[in-house]
Amino acid sequence: MATNWDKVKYISRVRPDTDGGLFDDCNDSLDECDVRVKINEVLRETNENGSGTHAHRLHPSSTHLRTNFKRNSREALYLSVPQDIGRRNVVQKSSSEVSIVKTSLRTSISMNLLPHYGSDLNEDIPARPQPCVKTNRRAFVKDLFLKQEEGDCYFKLKSGDYAENERETLHTLSRKGNTEELRAFLQQNEDIDKKDSYGKTALHCAISAGQVNTVKFLLHKHANPNLKDHREEAALHTAVRTGNVEMVEALLNHKTTNVNIEGRGKYTPLHNAAHLEHRNALEICQKLLDCGAKVTARAIDQMTPLSVAAQKGSADIMALFFKKCHEVQRGTKQKLDLLYGVDSEGSSLLHLAIDSGVLKAVKLCLDHGCSVTAVKRLNGGTPIHLACRLGAPMILQCLYEHDPAAFQHALLDKEFMTPLHRCAMYNHISVVQFLVDHGVDLNPRDREKCTPLLLAAAHGCSAVVSLLLESGADVTSEDDKKRTALHWAVGQDRTIERLLKDTRVQELQLVNQQDITGATALHYAAQGGFLKSVLLLLKNGTDASLKNNKLETPLHLAASHGWLPIVKKLMDGRQTRLMNVGNLNDHTPLHLAASNGQDKVVKFLLDRGATIERDTDGRTPLHFAAAKGSLKSVQLICSSSPNFINVEDNPDQDTALHLAAKNGHAAIVTYLLSHDSQNVTYNAYNQNALDVAIEAGKEPVVTCIADHLRWRELCHRVEEGFTQLQSLIMKMPLAAEKFLDKCVEESGDKEKSEDYSITYDFMLLQGMPDLRKHDPKKYLDSLHTMVKYKRVNCLSHPVTGAIMNIKWRSVGWKAYTMNLGFYILFLVMLTIMTVLLEDEEKATSLLDIPRFTIVVMSLFHLLKEIFQIWDEKFKYLLKIDNWMEWFLYMTSLVYMFQYSGKMDPNTAKDHYSYSLKAVAATAIFIAWVIFVLYLRRFSTFGIYIIMMTNIIKTLVKIIILFIPFVIAFGIPFFLLLRERFKDESNEATQYLFDRLPYSLFTTFMLILGEMKYPHTVFKYQPIPYPWISYVVYIIFCVCMPIIIKNLLIGLSVGDVNRILQSAKMEQHGMQVELLLELERATPRKVLRKIYVAFCVEYPNKKRTWRQKLVEFGSPKRHTANQQTYVNPALVQISDKVTKLAEKVDQQEDKLQNIIRLLGRLDQRLTEMSPAGKPSTSATDEKPALARETPMVPFNGYAQERQAAGMTRRTSMESTV
Repeated sequence: MATNWDKVKYISRVRPDTDGGLFDDCNDSLDECDVRVKINEVLRETNENGSGTHAHRLHPSSTHLRTNFKRNSREALYLSVPQDIGRRNVVQKSSSEVSIVKTSLRTSISMNLLPHYGSDLNEDIPARPQPCVKTNRRAFVKDLFLKQEEGDCYFKLKSGDYAENERETLHTLSRKGNTEELRAFLQQNEDIDKKDSYGKTALHCAISAGQVNTVKFLLHKHANPNLKDHREEAALHTAVRTGNVEMVEALLNHKTTNVNIEGRGKYTPLHNAAHLEHRNALEICQKLLDCGAKVTARAIDQMTPLSVAAQKGSADIMALFFKKCHEVQRGTKQKLDLLYGVDSEGSSLLHLAIDSGVLKAVKLCLDHGCSVTAVKRLNGGTPIHLACRLGAPMILQCLYEHDPAAFQHALLDKEFMTPLHRCAMYNHISVVQFLVDHGVDLNPRDREKCTPLLLAAAHGCSAVVSLLLESGADVTSEDDKKRTALHWAVGQDRTIERLLKDTRVQELQLVNQQDITGATALHYAAQGGFLKSVLLLLKNGTDASLKNNKLETPLHLAASHGWLPIVKKLMDGRQTRLMNVGNLNDHTPLHLAASNGQDKVVKFLLDRGATIERDTDGRTPLHFAAAKGSLKSVQLICSSSPNFINVEDNPDQDTALHLAAKNGHAAIVTYLLSHDSQNVTYNAYNQNALDVAIEAGKEPVVTCIADHLRWRELCHRVEEGFTQLQSLIMKMPLAAEKFLDKCVEESGDKEKSEDYSITYDFMLLQGMPDLRKHDPKKYLDSLHTMVKYKRVNCLSHPVTGAIMNIKWRSVGWKAYTMNLGFYILFLVMLTIMTVLLEDEEKATSLLDIPRFTIVVMSLFHLLKEIFQIWDEKFKYLLKIDNWMEWFLYMTSLVYMFQYSGKMDPNTAKDHYSYSLKAVAATAIFIAWVIFVLYLRRFSTFGIYIIMMTNIIKTLVKIIILFIPFVIAFGIPFFLLLRERFKDESNEATQYLFDRLPYSLFTTFMLILGEMKYPHTVFKYQPIPYPWISYVVYIIFCVCMPIIIKNLLIGLSVGDVNRILQSAKMEQHGMQVELLLELERATPRKVLRKIYVAFCVEYPNKKRTWRQKLVEFGSPKRHTANQQTYVNPALVQISDKVTKLAEKVDQQEDKLQNIIRLLGRLDQRLTEMSPAGKPSTSATDEKPALARETPMVPFNGYAQERQAAGMTRRTSMESTV
């Protein structure tokens, strides 16, 4: 029954394979996979359920994809594939889709066969099925050819670009084998060596499709067989991999074929033939050799065809190559080159043959002169080492029969290991028995002075350990760190049990022998948590009171790591005295358990009567538990010994509360503050828990202190440096707001009751009373810090506003009103003098009084400015307001002194000269500008003045942008329109563009929108250069008044929000600066009298007119129930963060539940197992010393070996 396989979809991403077969080496960019399948027979069977089975029995070669398809009543398709080309699975989600997945170390193929299979496999398949899987590159099966030949069916799956009109090409014709059409196609002068998108020629395609006649035809038409595709494969490489002898002969018979052509990695066709697992491989090799293929050809990895055959274990091919070598090469050097250094690792041919596991190949190498003591360059191992490591007794017997003397010498590799080391560490009992029977040394030592017995004990090879002990191995042998086999066997229950049965262990007291760190085997067992090992050691007389070099007993290590069952066993009987023994730092087991957060061990030790001791630094277990963050341990210790809560350590006089705050454990800080015995103490640096938390930057701890009822006890004055609130403002503004919130208390009904009051506590803001006595200049520095670090929320807080209002009402409004009154008097007099001096009738002697007043007020203000210079120092020069005031008062004095008093009507103009008018105009302008700046201090309209000043600053920057445009248009107007406006009869337009300055000024006026200012430029006389003048003027009208001006307006409007927020911040800063200046200028006695610790306000009560007048200029503030402006974008971000925090909390709850369930499960397993841990088999045991433990100065023998570059295999591994 024929099957219609046309146009089957294929989606793939091919990776290189390692077997050198079908999926051979290919570039990562290759999107083509040639899947050649030879079907011998298609059978259809029917079972009782009516289901059909289609078995595609394929060629047994690994170069073919061998599959078995089965269809049942539910139309499920199954696939079974051998392991030589990887593991493949079939997944079908519906009856219309079959997915074949191939996975291996370096190959990843995904193939979707998407025809809709009905009841009959002959049902037609749609011409262009739609893809259901998207990959990084789309590829479809272009052609699927089916050819009947002697009962065999060949078909080929080839991925490529699916042609829209499916026209026949040279490559597709070559695959189909249609010679006649191919001949007609070539008669159209088509290039026979043309390559497709993958670098393949028509010859490549014909070879891949198995079209022998087409190959012969293409060669007859002079196709070049030496061209390579993108995989650097020539036609002969491809033909060899197909295993088709006839096709290989056709290529070899062609005169231009290079039999030694190099492919990827310089592999020749003979390399591929040696690697081929095919029934025709030997015949193909013979054909290649007959045509002159070189057996000595080396690839980049130094592999020859002979070494490739040895690696695959192909004895027949090796014999053929050896025969050819003897015919061609007769020299000794050439012979050695074939036997040694045959790969990139410097292996000999015997190494590769042993690694293949084929005994016949090994014998063949030995017969041709390979030495059993040849050294591999990479690791220094001999073939005997390799055979012992692989556990191949038959191969080892063969090596012994070839050279018995080699086994009598100590063969060492680069790690100084003998073959006995290698087989002992991998638990190859038969190989060990063979070596022991032939009299090898049982106690050789490697680089770390380890004997085979130590390695076998470390890897849990109990059978090998037993054999070595029975054969007389030295049980007292030690490595370079004085560790015995008993140390290495910890954690390997069967191994340690076998060692303890040896009488020599008991006689020599090896159970109590200490290594270089002073640790016994019991120390390692207690530290690693190996309960059964602990029980075995204690049962055999191990002393549990022995200490290591750090004076630690096994109980210290078990308590430190939280092994509660081991702690209980170590304290059985009379060992309770060990729980109060200190180590080198006087740390008891309770110290170590608390420092590592082992709550269960802490509870057990306290229940057994462990005492609270202090170590060399004066710290108790409570200090360690608080520093670690173990709340349960803290609660247990505080409940057991509450008198130790306030104990201070020796170095810094820190209590447990200090350490918890320093390490950011907010829950422990809250618990300790809530304890009745906890006092607020200070360490050696005069810091309490709040100070320590602020210095360490632990905001959660600061927040929990702010929320605690005892927060006032932790707030104190600071003699030097920043206050607590200043530090919070600088580092943790959100925590500072929480503390400020604590300073506000409300009482009563704020909606209806007039007795509703708000109490403001100013303790944090203005510090303690004696602080002003020491340095009154630093009074209210917290407000200055808010301004410096731009903490708008802190400045807008009700407490901040309340204290600023208090200071304004007490000192500020009086001083500021007086200063403003003097300036208004000065401004009125200056205005009168400026306006009335021009009027000759009013210029009488009565103006002497205003002139005298201006002089006096100017001198008074200059003296005030001098005092400010003395007070503010260099900062005074950085303010432009001060420079303006100096200029005002100096010009006013000059203006007054130039005026002589009485004026003669005939000479009035002489006295009131042009220069005097200029001085007067400048002075009156600056005076009114300064008056506007004075009004910035008032909260009512100060915000608008500040916004105006900010806009003026922006305008100054924009003018720099305007200047190039003014010059760009002003100069062309000057050149083009100068003659046009020389009309002396019209004085209004005579000087518009006559001179360059006039032209620039006129252009600037045009920019401002005065388009009719030059009285219609093109109105009167004809223009000398009309067209260019029109073009320049149109460009000017489009660019300047429309684009540039509107653009700047749009930018300014969009920037209003930023300017507003900046103006608010600046206004707060000016108000704070004003209060600070007044505080510095006020005498100390006055400050003491006006000091206010708290303030009570009644917002619902009616205010008097005097209060309204005072509050008119007071700083604007927010009440306790009033919220500040928050950017909407920040609100959205805050909402998202809140949602994420909720999700994190949910995940944390789930994790806590999982941890709780795991703890219960662990407890039940511990109760169920008599040894506390489930026992493991000998083959699954792992070395205890290979686990990372903080006590020992090494990470285990196995890890040391891996760091040295050694490769290992699991125990009981064998390839023979």
